Amino acid sequence: MAFIRTQKLVRSDNGRIKSGSAEIIDVQYVKNARFHSKQVVRERLGRIVFLSEDKKDGIFLSPTRSLVEYNALTDAFSNVDRDDYLPLTKFQCLSLLFPYFCPDFFL
Repeated sequence: MAFIRTQKLVRSDNGRIKSGSAEIIDVQYVKNARFHSKQVVRERLGRIVFLSEDKKDGIFLSPTRSLVEYNALTDAFSNVDRDDYLPLTKFQCLSLLFPYFCPDFFL
């Protein structure tokens, strides 16, 4: 079963995701290994735009798939339009692409 592993997830005071990346991890059985399993990266999801509280579903800015939603329970990807998940201003869209040039107090 695949799951989403997050790395360096940082949230602002109001709960927004400031930075972080994610990847899809598969657990594989290994016969002669010490713990009989290993975790293998199946795909890198890239920057986290939205992540559910249980970390089973999220929207990511993937380097290979662009803006995409991934659900770990169904193991399925779906395309996301900008209007589908958040009504963002132009400045907020720029802050997703260039987070270091857009201070959080403008959002």
